[in-house]
Amino acid sequence: MPERLIVSFCAPTMAGLKTASLFTADCESRSAILREITQMNRMLEGKGIRVMVLGYTKNRALIYMFRPKMLVKDLASPQTAEILASCGYRECSIGYCLSRLIRRLKDSSEFPHEIGCFLGYPPEDVAGFINRDKPCIMNGFWRVYGNADEAAKLFQKYRTCTDIFLRNLCAGQDMVRLTVTG
Repeated sequence: MPERLIVSFCAPTMAGLKTASLFTADCESRSAILREITQMNRMLEGKGIRVMVLGYTKNRALIYMFRPKMLVKDLASPQTAEILASCGYRECSIGYCLSRLIRRLKDSSEFPHEIGCFLGYPPEDVAGFINRDKPCIMNGFWRVYGNADEAAKLFQKYRTCTDIFLRNLCAGQDMVRLTVTG
C-alpha cells in the first residue's frame, strides 16, 4: 500500500490530532491486504496507532487507522453512547463496537452513518447527519450541524497537517518517522 495514499488520508490521525481515519485501497486478495496491515501494525507498534480492515468490496478494502486511547475516550462520551445505542449497539467497548460496525458495514444495505463516532467527529454532527433534524451549516471533512467555527479551525488544522506530512514524505521521511507517538 503506497505510503502517499496512507498519509494523504491519515495524516491528522498520524499526528494525534484526530481519533481515526478511513480510506479505501486496492487489494489483489484478502490475504495480501491482511499481510500489509499486519506489517503496518508492526511498523507502527509503540506509536499508539492500530490499523485494520473494516470491509471488502471486489478488489478494494476499507482501511481504518485509529488511536485506541482516543477512541476509548470518544466512545465514553454520553452523546456518543446515545447515538450508538440508537443504532443498536449494546455497549461501548472498543472490541464490541468495532465488531458491530464491521457487521453493520457487511450486512446493511446503506452505509452506517454512526461511523462518524469512530472517526472523532463531534457527536452533534454525527447525530445531525443521522437524524437530519436541522440543516447542515458547513461541509468539510464531515458535514457540520453544530459548531461551524470550531469545525472550520479543525478542518484548517487537518489540511495544514496533511500538507506538512506530504511534503516531509516527499522529502524522504517515512511514514513511521512522521507518526507522532501517543
